[in-house]
Amino acid sequence: TETDTHKFQKSLDNNIANKVWRLTIAGEHSVDANEDTRHSLTILVAGLIFSMVVLVFMLMVIDNRKQLASLENVVRRSRDNYRQLLDNVPGVVFRLDLTVNPWRIVMLNNRIDRIAGHSRNEIMANEAFAVDDYIHDDNKDLVKQARTAAIRTGDPYSVEFRVISTGKEIRWFEEQGQTSLNEVTGDREFLDVVVMDITERKANYDSQRKLAFYDTLTGLPNRRLLADRIDHQLVSTDRSGKWSAICFIDMDNFKFIND
Repeated sequence: TETDTHKFQKSLDNNIANKVWRLTIAGEHSVDANEDTRHSLTILVAGLIFSMVVLVFMLMVIDNRKQLASLENVVRRSRDNYRQLLDNVPGVVFRLDLTVNPWRIVMLNNRIDRIAGHSRNEIMANEAFAVDDYIHDDNKDLVKQARTAAIRTGDPYSVEFRVISTGKEIRWFEEQGQTSLNEVTGDREFLDVVVMDITERKANYDSQRKLAFYDTLTGLPNRRLLADRIDHQLVSTDRSGKWSAICFIDMDNFKFIND
């Protein structure tokens, strides 16, 4: 009898989740020309099944790619919204990595140029940049102590310090921060910080304080400042257990001169 022999192999490659998946179906069959046509029907059914498997596989690949694309868009929008939110905060926002010595800035918004005089990209690219470079020398220890105490206790902190701007102008800033824990180890891994310019608020406070505690004509301390200083000293005395004294000096005929 006359026999027809056929070999076939079908492969399909697809990239899913950064991995290459290959579907391969191979086989060999012989058809006797004198055999019953039922063998042809079997071949036809097998071909249909193969086509359905390939179709289902392709649909799964397409659906998977759509899901990956959708997730990528969600992550991209979330990252962009997060970056826009940080840049719109009216102050400097940054994160310090506490696992290295010295501490390094790992996240920073665009407002840093108002303090350091350099853009965010310049600072992030400069590994030699220290986070305290922009703080006045007289206030560096104060800021370091506040941060160290917050890292040790885990409590939030607030500290005020001066900055010499690029225009040689001294401005006041307030820094508030708190540590973030590593979810696995529980260690304090980051210090998240917000720095706000309080120069105008500081000037208004000093002006109001001067009006309240100093004589407008002579500029000398008034009785209200004396009472305030006495209250502070009493609190300090109670805390330390030490004695304090007030010296009263009476000047004869001073009222005549003052009037």
